[in-house]
Amino acid sequence: MKKTEIVQKTAEKILQEVGSSSSKNALSGHEIYRRFRKKWPAVKIDQNLYQVYLSKLAQARHTRIACQGRKQGYYLSSGNKEDQDQSEQALASRIHPETMEENADTAELPNTHPLFEIKGPIPIPRQLFDGKKDQDKFWNRHRELKKRRGVYIFAIETSKGIDPLYVGQTKAAKGFGQECFTDRNQNKCHKGLDRYKEESTPAMFFIMYPKRRGVPKGKVITQVEQFMTWLAEIKNPNLKNDRGRIGKKLSIQGIIGDGRGSSTDASKALRKALGLAEEAEGMTDQGI
Repeated sequence: MKKTEIVQKTAEKILQEVGSSSSKNALSGHEIYRRFRKKWPAVKIDQNLYQVYLSKLAQARHTRIACQGRKQGYYLSSGNKEDQDQSEQALASRIHPETMEENADTAELPNTHPLFEIKGPIPIPRQLFDGKKDQDKFWNRHRELKKRRGVYIFAIETSKGIDPLYVGQTKAAKGFGQECFTDRNQNKCHKGLDRYKEESTPAMFFIMYPKRRGVPKGKVITQVEQFMTWLAEIKNPNLKNDRGRIGKKLSIQGIIGDGRGSSTDASKALRKALGLAEEAEGMTDQGI
């Protein structure tokens, strides 16, 4: 039994038991989940996930679960929803705690992963790496970014395009404003900028965890940082990251590695198939 089916059947059972048939005696999502945990303690579903499913079910036509609006609570509709004639006994007979427990952890998840937002490229003056005064000016111009959390990328914009220099992350409550321009990051970016002409423009990208999600859970920001580091290293083998790089761990001809082997028609075809940038002059000498 899929998790969405578990939520539907348990919520309908609970609402039937309390006689919730209109918005006047509706139950909150929190209360439904509390009763679910008490009635079926062996079935493990996270509260946030349970309530996400509950909200989706209230909008679906095939269930009796209804909700008039946010924070209005849930009740059983008396309208012509497909399963309206299902009796309490029939519903109860289809709820088997053993079966639900066995399948809950392997059921399909809804589309509940966070959607990270992107800002950039935002040009930054080179002197920004040299003094707190200029950094304060930067954050005053970009107040909406200062306390956001997520992944940031230092880059350099040249006449040929944009190269990533360093990928970092912050999960701290004070956000990007606390993390981006630390002494450690400034030193790394200085070393990265030394390879480029003065007329090249430093820039930043911000990949932000969504505000409405609150405090980031688990390793999702770290996973995004890892993914961005891999992509950035393919574009720029001189990336200044110490951790998360893969170029020192593996070599794939014409894709990534330590410089062994030149690019071939096959490697070019693979790059194109994967949507990787075309090879720039000199890239094969660096193993890319």
